Amino acid sequence: MSEKHFIDAMEAFRLGRRHSTVMERIAKGFSQEEVRQLAAWFSAQKYHPLEQSYSNALAKEGAELHGRFCNTCHRDGGRAVADAPVLAGQPKAYLTWSLEDFAAGRRPMPRKMQSALEKIYIRQGEEGIVALVEYYASAGGK
Repeated sequence: MSEKHFIDAMEAFRLGRRHSTVMERIAKGFSQEEVRQLAAWFSAQKYHPLEQSYSNALAKEGAELHGRFCNTCHRDGGRAVADAPVLAGQPKAYLTWSLEDFAAGRRPMPRKMQSALEKIYIRQGEEGIVALVEYYASAGGK
């Protein structure tokens, strides 16, 4: 995770602009300097995708959706880190909850992402989101 993304996420939790039952409480316990120190440490770590089960068929559908709607920001199958978070290899439950929070308006998202999610919902409904989650569970097609 990039330092910038980590700091942005923790500050949003700390200030109550991003919902999470657990992280809001944890983040409030850190000063801005401590958040910066944590960001520096975490950004220096090698990423290890979670090994988890997934549907090959759904992951294939998700790969197509990712390439069409998500790859501009979440490059390299969701593995590349810039200002966007790594999606490949994240726990399926976490990705599902995050997407539900975005869709329900509990978590702000960039307009570009909102447009992409709307197109996925129009095209495939909830099944499209499930396919994306399965694709990222496959570690972005490794």
